[in-house]
Amino acid sequence: NATGLAAMNSLTMFDSTTFMIDISSGDLVIGGATVILSDVFAANGNLQVINRVLLPPDVTVSLYEKLSMDQTLSTFVGLIDNAGLNETFLNMTGDPVTLFCPTNDAFDAQGLNLSALTPSEISDLILYHGVPTNLETKDLRRSDQLPTLGGEGSLSVQVSGVFSTINGIARVNPSRSDQFAANGLYHVVSAVLDPQTANNPPPPTTTAPAAADVMPPTSGPTGPPVVSTPPPSLGRAAAGSVQTSTGW
Repeated sequence: NATGLAAMNSLTMFDSTTFMIDISSGDLVIGGATVILSDVFAANGNLQVINRVLLPPDVTVSLYEKLSMDQTLSTFVGLIDNAGLNETFLNMTGDPVTLFCPTNDAFDAQGLNLSALTPSEISDLILYHGVPTNLETKDLRRSDQLPTLGGEGSLSVQVSGVFSTINGIARVNPSRSDQFAANGLYHVVSAVLDPQTANNPPPPTTTAPAAADVMPPTSGPTGPPVVSTPPPSLGRAAAGSVQTSTGW
């Protein structure tokens, strides 16, 4: 129980990992994690609820360092640098975060003109791909809406079979999910999430009028119809460029 733990200097886990116990702050702290709810008894033991994930000692690199080791994520890491957020994801003393990281191929396939983005827009983009807590794959399957690091909008989660998809477009790669670091974890995803559409619901589905209901023009010049295109979003390539879906 908590009283017994408080009298100990360290705690050895089932895998032989040892975590130090500290009560100097007045709280029961195990391996840097504070017990926030103690002695939840069950028939075969009891639970101590803590405020962060305990990581094995071999997980000593930060999110930023681990992302930098993966060359398929170099575009995402470069944007972190350009936004001045590298120190944020190097910090191993703050609250853990979860990142959904698009691959280089995802950025290329979506035709994004990243050079047109301001540092503020890049920061918004990166923070929209993050959640201010640890979320493993099993947690995603129990989630519906996720708050973002930037506090603007939210991320929606869709689950189909073994796959989780973010905002209906970014599928989590099952073989590259739950990539742990000392200050959080990341999942590799197949598409870039656009913060500019975070609060915009999809347009309603409309039914095209029947041919008999369309009145021909009574005056004016003839010629091919004029097709208007929406303005680019998130620095996308100009209208008329081809955008293709991407895998991982």
